[in-house]
Amino acid sequence: MAYFLLVVITLVWAGNYPAGKIALGVIDPMVLIALRTIIGATILVFMVRQAHPNWKTELREDLFSTLILSVTGVAASGLLFYFGLKYTSASNAGIISASTPIWVTILSWVFLRERPHLINIAGVLISFAGLVIIICQGSLSALLSRSFNIGDLLILAGQLNWAIYTVYGRRVLARRPATLTTASAYLAGAVMLCPLLLLASPARLFEQTSWSVAIAVTYLSVLSPISNLWYYKALAQVSPHRAAVFMNLMPVIVLVFSALVLHEHISLAQVIGTVMVIGGVIVTTRF
Repeated sequence: MAYFLLVVITLVWAGNYPAGKIALGVIDPMVLIALRTIIGATILVFMVRQAHPNWKTELREDLFSTLILSVTGVAASGLLFYFGLKYTSASNAGIISASTPIWVTILSWVFLRERPHLINIAGVLISFAGLVIIICQGSLSALLSRSFNIGDLLILAGQLNWAIYTVYGRRVLARRPATLTTASAYLAGAVMLCPLLLLASPARLFEQTSWSVAIAVTYLSVLSPISNLWYYKALAQVSPHRAAVFMNLMPVIVLVFSALVLHEHISLAQVIGTVMVIGGVIVTTRF
């Protein structure tokens, strides 16, 4: 069941990139992450109420862990993702997001004291080389002049936050159910991000919103938090390494979605970078 959930999660997360790009055409990134988090928190709290009679007390437990998960996995990763997606292509963002297993591996080495093998280090280097190719669009002059796309760098930073959420969350799941863990993180995130809604002009927002934008926001606000809950349910049964390997599928799916939905051009540098990132991840996590 856990592996089936991971496949579904990968498909849902891949859809976040074109959906996010459509929504960001009208909505400010800070307003979008606030909307997504508040709606997601409402849905998750409703689910918690059905499963846990003492849900109010249980949500308040372990506030320190809740704060860490909320800041890293909800607020920071969400803000970095949407700001990054605003300034880069959905296909680039999807490929860079495949770096998550690398960050998970590095954090496991640092915090879980797992000793790396030489082949693991080689895998990390291959993946990072692929990321450099993507961020520089295969241009040596861009690398030498450090002329990088800020959106790509923000996406990369967002994945580091998500990796912290993954590795630390695995420890929290040893003592708390996935439903409570995810709901409490989203609820704390909603409190933190709610003031960002003041940046939006409701009249202007409704005036500019089309059916495609409304569908995209609904997708992001409903499926994203639920898929995060599924992700933690899967993590309760499999290790972060095994869960992260499923993310190898994401860049390929995102490339297809971006070409079909957004009509983005897929460059040779993106294809080469994708192969290197996925290859490096496989070497890092399988050996």
